[in-house]
Amino acid sequence: MKRPSAILAIASLLLLAAGSPHHRPLPRPPADLEPFVAGHTTFALDLHRRLAQPDANLICSPYSATAALALAHSGARGSTAQQIAATLGFPAPDDLQSALARIRASLTNASRQKQVELATANGLWAQQDYGFTGEFLQHTRDAFAAEAQLVDFTSRQDATRARINSWVGRQTRGKITDALPPGIPSADTRLVFVNTLYFKGQWASRFARRHTHNKPFRVAPERTVSVPMMRQSLVALYAESETAQIVELPYAGSGLSMIVLLPRSPDGLAQMEQQLSWNHLTNWMAAAQWRTVDLELPRFKLLSRLPLIPALSALGLTDAFDPAKADFTGMTPRRPLWIIFLHQCALVEVNEEGTTAAAATSGGLACSSQPRPATFHADHPFLFFIRDNPTGAILFLGRVTNPAQA
Repeated sequence: MKRPSAILAIASLLLLAAGSPHHRPLPRPPADLEPFVAGHTTFALDLHRRLAQPDANLICSPYSATAALALAHSGARGSTAQQIAATLGFPAPDDLQSALARIRASLTNASRQKQVELATANGLWAQQDYGFTGEFLQHTRDAFAAEAQLVDFTSRQDATRARINSWVGRQTRGKITDALPPGIPSADTRLVFVNTLYFKGQWASRFARRHTHNKPFRVAPERTVSVPMMRQSLVALYAESETAQIVELPYAGSGLSMIVLLPRSPDGLAQMEQQLSWNHLTNWMAAAQWRTVDLELPRFKLLSRLPLIPALSALGLTDAFDPAKADFTGMTPRRPLWIIFLHQCALVEVNEEGTTAAAATSGGLACSSQPRPATFHADHPFLFFIRDNPTGAILFLGRVTNPAQA
C-alpha cells in the first residue's frame, strides 16, 4: 500500500491532539489579518519552491520581498499593480499598507523583549530631476515609514551605490554590506527601493555547548558528512505523523519561533516542499501539543544571493519587468519606467545561543498523560522558518541540505 505523503499526513495530526490536557496550539493570526497572512504564506512557499535548487541550501526572506515590492506596488497602476498584488497574495490591495503596518508594529513589540533584537526598515532613492511626484515620495514616508531621498544616478552611480550599501549595512548591523554589487545602479537607474530585516534572538531554552558533538548528517540516503550537532532535552510544541515531524523552538519572549519540519525519510525534503501549503501549516498549529523532545539540531550558517525576477516572472508577475508594459505612473507621469533589477541577499546563523538572520531586498527601476520523549534528530535535510507568532508572518524560510556548506 502506498504510504501517504509527509505533508498530507499532517492533517491527520488533528486527531492526535483531541482531548489532550497539555494541548495548546500556536496562536493563529488575528481574524482580520488572516487573509493577508494566508496569502503571504502561500507566496512564501511558492517563492521558496521556485528558488530551491536540488541538494542546495537556501535562505530567503519572504517578508522582506513582500515589503520591498509593496513600495513598488504603491506607485504601480493598472495590470502592473494587479499582477504584483496577485503574485504576492494580497487579498485586498487597499488593506496592504494597514497589514504591513501591523506586522511592523508586532516586530517592534517583539524587539522590546530582552535577548531579542528585531528591526525592519524601508529606503527609497529617487533620481533628483526625473519628476517623481512629491505625493508619491511623501506617501512612501507616511505609509511605509520609508527613508525617501533624492540622489543622482546619472553621474554619481558609484557614490550612490556606496551610500545605499552603507545604509543597508547600518540597518543589518553590519551583516550585509554589499547589497548592491558593482555595476548596480547604472546611469539608467531612476529609482532604487530597499527593504532590510535584521533578527537576533536567543533561544528560550539554550543548547549547552558541552553537549555539541560532531555527528553524521545524511546529505543523501547513501552519503553523510560530519557536522557539529547540538543536543538538548526540552518541553516543546511537537507534532508527528508516519512520515514527518515538526517542532517549535521559541526564542526568548516567545514572540518569535523557529519551526523545523523534518521528513522521516532522508530524501523526503523535495516532496515535503512541493506539497506544503497554508492549510497544512495551519493544521499543524492546531495539532501540535507539548511533549518532552530529545532534540538534535545541527549548527549551521547559510548565505544566499537570489535573483528574484526569474522566480517572480514564473509566478505570474511579468508586466513590472517589461518596459513595454510596466505602468508606474503613480510615481511619475513619465513612461517607460520598469523594474530593471530585483534581488535579495539573506543569511542565517544558528548556534547554541540562538539565531542571527538578516536580509536585504533591493530593486531598481530604469527609463493527556505525559508520553515518552519524542526523538527529533535533524540528521538529514530539513525545512525551517522563523515566524512572528502574533501575526503569523514568515520572516525567514530556508532549507538545510548540507550544514557543512556555508
